[in-house]
Amino acid sequence: MSARPWRHFGRLAPALVVLVLVVVVPLGRVVWTSLRRSSPTHDKMVGFDNYTHLFTNRSWWLAVATSLVIVAVVVAVQVVLGIVLGAAIHRVGVVWPVTRVLVLLPFVLLSVVSVVTWRDAVSGGYVAEWFNIDDPGPAARLAAVTIGEMWRGTGLVAAVVALALSAVPTSLANATIADGATGLQRWRRVVLPSIAPALAGVAVFRVLDTYRVLDGPLLADDPDLATAPFLTWTTQFTAFEWGLGAAMSIIVLLVALVLAAIIGPLFRVRRLL
Repeated sequence: MSARPWRHFGRLAPALVVLVLVVVVPLGRVVWTSLRRSSPTHDKMVGFDNYTHLFTNRSWWLAVATSLVIVAVVVAVQVVLGIVLGAAIHRVGVVWPVTRVLVLLPFVLLSVVSVVTWRDAVSGGYVAEWFNIDDPGPAARLAAVTIGEMWRGTGLVAAVVALALSAVPTSLANATIADGATGLQRWRRVVLPSIAPALAGVAVFRVLDTYRVLDGPLLADDPDLATAPFLTWTTQFTAFEWGLGAAMSIIVLLVALVLAAIIGPLFRVRRLL
């Protein structure tokens, strides 16, 4: 009996080796670099000085706050619109299955295409004309980045919701109808709890995908529009402060893990009264 676990471990060994090579080793390298003051001109061990600098740096925490605001707005809107569109696709998809493919087209496009489209719309395109925006400031550019990210990912949420709805047992819905439940009660007590695992998975993915947004602030070309990944990018590849940039990367990773730990259980509901 004791030899069986080792036999299964042998089957997993190639995957574990690949995991160590592509995740553990690079992550360890980043942690080591974050403890050094590393740049093209000097390289020395400084311990936690980079982290101390970041914890007391107002610009860094404003960038983190900007990232979290974008994540909160984008994911909240995407979940609500995704549920509505997913329910519609579930109904229409029976007649026209291609709808499930069409809603994924924005997500298939390169994110840079979405960013450029919405940036130009706000910076002199139809959005600027509709709302009489003569000189879009940081707020308008932030809205453009946020709307572009919403537009790109809502179709994915809707497609996942539509697939989850197709897996809801019809017997449960029929039972609630027989009990005299209204449509809203069926959604709250049967449908939403049934699709909650799929909703939790896609919500966590969208949170992490939105949190790492870089191309939006990069192409917005506005120094006031800085997110945590964008500030990490400029520190690494513009200022060439590799040690400080590595410390930023570690903090970005830790914040992402906290977000995933919060969002996942948030959508695991059994029943909404």
